[in-house]
Amino acid sequence: LFIHRKKKIILLAQPFFLALILLGSAVDTTSIIFLSRDSRDYTRAELDAGCAAFVWLLTLGQMLTTATLVAKIYRVKKVTAQLRPGASNIAKKTKVTTKDVAFFIIGGLIVDIIILGVWFGTDPFRWSTTPMSQDFNGLILQAVGQCSSNGTNSWVYPMIIVILHLLLLVYANVLAYQTRAFHKISDSKMAAVCVFNSIQLLLIATIIVAMSGNNVAIAYIIKACYAFLNNFGVIALMILPKLYQCLLNKGDDVNLAVSGIRNTRRSQPPTQQGNISGLGDVSHINRAALYNDRVSLTDASVTESTSRRPTEPDIAEGSEEG
Repeated sequence: LFIHRKKKIILLAQPFFLALILLGSAVDTTSIIFLSRDSRDYTRAELDAGCAAFVWLLTLGQMLTTATLVAKIYRVKKVTAQLRPGASNIAKKTKVTTKDVAFFIIGGLIVDIIILGVWFGTDPFRWSTTPMSQDFNGLILQAVGQCSSNGTNSWVYPMIIVILHLLLLVYANVLAYQTRAFHKISDSKMAAVCVFNSIQLLLIATIIVAMSGNNVAIAYIIKACYAFLNNFGVIALMILPKLYQCLLNKGDDVNLAVSGIRNTRRSQPPTQQGNISGLGDVSHINRAALYNDRVSLTDASVTESTSRRPTEPDIAEGSEEG
């Protein structure tokens, strides 16, 4: 990612946010290491620390990844707001910097830290051993160890975190739909698939873990698979395709045609430009450039619709799906 950071395909995808997605995925995946500990190789204090590390890394890593996706798409939504159908004052200058959308990331992390702080302050997540069978003399024959909370409401805090992350994922999907016409910049298509995949994994993993009861082996497999598959899906959909294009020396071959936006009359282009700050030298990708693509698509659409028979569908040829 660093090597190809000057390529247009990387610049349009906002490399700072891509780096945060990689960081969040790495933090999230690291939690698997601490989940894999048991009493054969570690002391009780180390196991307690591992239980805490697993929860904190998994929660904050996932929040960093999801909140970054939201901030990335929301930034494109704000800078292209005047290009959506029905919008007025298209010449209004719009500049959206990374700081303008950082509240999603910072706010999400702060909320998670507060929830985790209250959780571990009132009912810590620690290593516990549960006897499964004993002989007539009370000697333990089989026991299982796992991370758990001992309080009667131990399920409340994990459920709050799950609901919070689920709502954020749903909002990310809504943003991806709203910016679908600008998917070359917002990555809305891949983001929608990525977020939908995360929603499915989160719901399925939560349900199966809740149903696993004291079956530690199943719970471990589900948690580990969830952490790995969720992060691998994000990287595979959001980052690897761009790096692959760069390896093929196609990182600068970017077509910014805007699809899914149609109008029946030609308007004048804006007199002021609204750059997406931080995209660097990519021919000043801004709302004025996107507007010109919109006008060209509109003219082609009107020409096609007037030359066709009334029975033909009114779909502009050559336009991409939104």
